[in-house]
Amino acid sequence: FNADYPHELLVHQQHGRLPISVSIFMRLSLRPELTKELLARVASIGGPYLGVHVRHTDYRSDYRPLIDQLAGGEIARLFVATDNRKVLDEFRAALPGKQIFSFAEELSNDGSPIHLRGRRVGNVHRRNCDAILDLLLLALSVGVVSADLLNGRRDFTKSGFTVLATELLKQKRYLSELLGPAVKIGLD
Repeated sequence: FNADYPHELLVHQQHGRLPISVSIFMRLSLRPELTKELLARVASIGGPYLGVHVRHTDYRSDYRPLIDQLAGGEIARLFVATDNRKVLDEFRAALPGKQIFSFAEELSNDGSPIHLRGRRVGNVHRRNCDAILDLLLLALSVGVVSADLLNGRRDFTKSGFTVLATELLKQKRYLSELLGPAVKIGLD
């Protein structure tokens, strides 16, 4: 807050892990190309699905019990939002009877955080689009499950991304406002 920025506009939103943080979506709109991509991803999944979020780069998750839990579950389609390629590969290998969907193009192969890669590695715009779409796909699911963080602060066990996706799932009016009247997938 004490720095002089060359940018015309800076946005600072600090509701942290509170449910009110989803209210930002009342003031945003999704670009048409992202809406089109979101609809294509939902169509690719092809029916009701469970949203699964596993953060496993800078924050580490205890995700193996989640795999065991999902193996016995009745939902056949799982959308897995993760930042780690090895996690996604392990889900696919351990859950052969499930349809596992994941669309993000850039995942970490070495455990380094993809959000800290900067402009020189990969496509920042694509990573940001994938993160937004992953959040929305989680929120459009029949439910969001996630692995507990192992190295988070003591006062939270879920990542902020999981908390936000879960709040969006609970409060569909924010999703409806963001996606607009033309998009009704799972919002009734």
